[in-house]
Amino acid sequence: MPRHNNNNPSPSATFRQELTLNPTPRSQSIVDSIYSQSQYSESSDSTAASSIDDAPVRRPLRPGVYVPTLTFFKADTEDLDLEIICRHAVRLANAGVAGLTTQGSNGEAVHLSHQERKLVTKATRNALDAAGFHSFPIIVGCGSQSTRETIELCREAMTSGGDYALVLPPSYYKAMYKPDSL
Repeated sequence: MPRHNNNNPSPSATFRQELTLNPTPRSQSIVDSIYSQSQYSESSDSTAASSIDDAPVRRPLRPGVYVPTLTFFKADTEDLDLEIICRHAVRLANAGVAGLTTQGSNGEAVHLSHQERKLVTKATRNALDAAGFHSFPIIVGCGSQSTRETIELCREAMTSGGDYALVLPPSYYKAMYKPDSL
C-alpha cells in the first residue's frame, strides 16, 4: 500500500469510476464460508468475493488506523452520492490508513435500506480496486437488533466486497442483559 502525505489534496473532481452497481452472482459456498470458518484465525485473513472476479481474495487486517467512512447523500434528492463516497474512500486510502469501515459508527446505517448498504460497500470496494488498493480491507458494520438480520447483513456485506463484519450487541435489549450472561 503506498504511503502518502496526509496533506494531499482530494482526488480530482474528474475522478469517475464506472461502477457495477448490481452485485454479480456469487457461489453459495463462498457466502457460506463466513459460517464454516473459525471466528479466530491465526492468519487474521478474510475471504471475500473480489469485485474484479468471483475468486476469493484474502485481505489481512494489518496494524494501523482503520477509519469509519461517512455515507454521503445528494442534497437535492437524499439519494446516495456514490461519486463522493468513492472519492472519499480513495482519498483515505491515499492518506495511508490501514483500512476502512463502512456503516460502522457514524449512525447513518440504520437509516439505509439493505440495498443502499450493499451499494455503499460495493462502490467503496470498486473505487479502491480501481485506484490500485486491491488488498485494502473493508470492515462493514452489520449490527442489528435481531440475530437473523445481523446474519443477513453479514452475508450481504461479503457479497458486496466487504472483508470483515463489525457486529455489536443489540442496544435496545441492554437492560435485559445480566453481567454474568455477557
